[in-house]
This record gives sequence, structure tokens and C-alpha cells, in this order.
Amino acid sequence: MTRFVALLRGVSPMDLKMPQLKACLEEAGFANVKTRHERDGLV
Repeated sequence: MTRFVALLRGVSPMDLKMPQLKACLEEAGFANVKTRHERDGLV
């Protein structure tokens, strides 16, 4: 199984919240999206 990790920090001036980003990735076809912390990243 291939896994992707997104480590995001200070890449957007928009105040995008982790639940919104998670929903965007799921809509893009990624499955089992998990968040680590509110401001760290996704797996």
C-alpha cells in the first residue's frame, strides 16, 4: 500500500482548518485520510 504524507506549515495565507483540508483530500480521491494535530500534517 502506498502512503502519502503532507506536512504543511505556513504555506497558505488563508486560514484553512485541518477538517477542511481533510475533506478536500477525500474529495480528490484519497482514502483513510488521518490528521496528526490541528497544525501539523496529514497521512
